[in-house]
Amino acid sequence: MRERREKKEREEREEREGRVRKERRERREKKEREEREERKGRVRKARRERREKKREKRGRRERGDSRVLVGAPKANTSQPHVTEGGAVFSCPWNRSNCTVLHFDELGDRRFYINEELTQVEFKSHQWFGATLRSHGNSILVRATIRA
Repeated sequence: MRERREKKEREEREEREGRVRKERRERREKKEREEREERKGRVRKARRERREKKREKRGRRERGDSRVLVGAPKANTSQPHVTEGGAVFSCPWNRSNCTVLHFDELGDRRFYINEELTQVEFKSHQWFGATLRSHGNSILVRATIRA
């Protein structure tokens, strides 16, 4: 009699454990399905955004809104006490009215070092704009380092 009861308890325990394993598996599978759907949604959104960006870019080109960046490393700017500091211009592709992009209007910086005002930047003849790169709305402009 005791053996039968133990056998029945063991079978019930195994059945409970089986149900628990099944529930866990179902929850895991549901979570995986939801994650897959979320991933698909993100991929669809990214594709849609890329298509919209391409359409927008194509539209700008067709409207003539494309621009070209022009580096002018020997240009004089409005920086005080700076000679030929260099500049970058943004020019419409289909017109000739370029505008200067203002990166720095302060001129050379000076700091007090040991109670003496010391120039710490030398922007004259720095060839700012000799090297430039752009990607989307970001622009990287470099000035050479003088020895």
